[in-house]
Amino acid sequence: MRAIKFGVNGWFDRFDCAFDEEGVSSVAAALARRWVEQGAVGPIYVGFDGRQKSSGLAAVAGEVLSGAGLVTTVLERPCCAGALGMAVATDADSPGGVMLSGSDAPGPYCGLFVRGADGGSVSARFAADVDQLAGIISAERRAPFRSYDVTDAYRRWLLAALDPSRPGWGLSVVIDALHGVGARPLAEILEGLGCSVSLLHEEPRADFGGLRPQPSGPWANECTAAVARQGADLGIVLDGDAMRSALVDERGRLVPPQQLVALVMGHLVRDRGMSGRVASTLASSALVRLEAEDLGLEVTSVPVGFERLHDEIAEGDVLLACDEFGGVSVPQHLHERDGVLSALLAVEALVFAGPRASVSQLLTRMEERLGRMEYGRRSVPMKPGDLDALSTVLPGLNPGRIAGAEPCMVSHADGLKLEFDDDSWLMMRPSRTLSLVRVYAEAHSPRRRDELLKSGADFVRGGYLGQLRTT
Repeated sequence: MRAIKFGVNGWFDRFDCAFDEEGVSSVAAALARRWVEQGAVGPIYVGFDGRQKSSGLAAVAGEVLSGAGLVTTVLERPCCAGALGMAVATDADSPGGVMLSGSDAPGPYCGLFVRGADGGSVSARFAADVDQLAGIISAERRAPFRSYDVTDAYRRWLLAALDPSRPGWGLSVVIDALHGVGARPLAEILEGLGCSVSLLHEEPRADFGGLRPQPSGPWANECTAAVARQGADLGIVLDGDAMRSALVDERGRLVPPQQLVALVMGHLVRDRGMSGRVASTLASSALVRLEAEDLGLEVTSVPVGFERLHDEIAEGDVLLACDEFGGVSVPQHLHERDGVLSALLAVEALVFAGPRASVSQLLTRMEERLGRMEYGRRSVPMKPGDLDALSTVLPGLNPGRIAGAEPCMVSHADGLKLEFDDDSWLMMRPSRTLSLVRVYAEAHSPRRRDELLKSGADFVRGGYLGQLRTT
């Protein structure tokens, strides 16, 4: 028996701990049993990123699934998470897929996550059924699997989401894949559209060359410097499996992910004439709501976790869904996040803006319309007993004043969120898996944001006790 916790987001661990052939084999056997019970035949698609052992463990998963009687196809080369989702979603006979990837985690870690028939999240019930068996059952037999190179199909699918006929694609772009798997499809598409592309860290490496494959500072520093040095129009930074991406403006400044979300949203509506609801997590930037309201779109906010966004997407009227990290799903194309697609749409937004436009100009116009917002997040470690105590009382707390201001709205839908009349906000959310509290805040200045973050951290460390004594 192995201690494996499988949730809606799959299973995640270190290679030198439980994430090995035995563990992957057991999880694959549990998945196979669940799919067979549903009457599935396949094909099940299996993908993997470029980190150490991922390809070998993907083969293990493929053999176990095939041995259980499911038609199984393992993708031939390291691929983006979006490519795996696309392979599943565009095959009417496929009940789902499996991805071996650690996404933006360091090299020693890996994960196994699952996609449903639409290329998006599986249900909580499905994950719970797998969790009951993962680490307990073993594969009864293994069998050969089929192979498939998804590269060309993924490239065609991405191009179908764009307007290649629009003049102005001849931009200069720096792409930093952080030694992940996203450089090839993104570069090939942009070059095919007429862009000049410069690549950094383009070859997948098992250890990511000592980098963390996360599209944020300081890992994006080489890209920001290269854009400024080369005089490029923009830069794009991708995480390990290209589920998320970040933008760099022509001055070499990293664009906050919440601005990228608003930029893509505005482009889809103003330039492409699309419409629908916007779904975001409660911890997402106020810019998402403000841009949606400016565009006349309805906004639905849900607790943190992309599976909750997927529930909204499944209703069929969502234009764009985003998480608090800037991960973007355009459900018309895929019911999951795809950093390559969101990056391409951001480039297309610049193309539509005209030959004299720049990324910084687009963001300045956004700030003039919506105001400036500064977003931040902190993790506050807690002793398990203290975390349990806080979690117990948090749903009943309604602070009358915090960080020198009176909230105009209080929500207990996901921890405690306090909103203020100037669109700033503070949110405190106990982690569902770790002994810590996530504190989020956003305000019109970095100073005010930091004041809110500090007040939130002090509140969860014990400041809330004063609220109990006054109620």
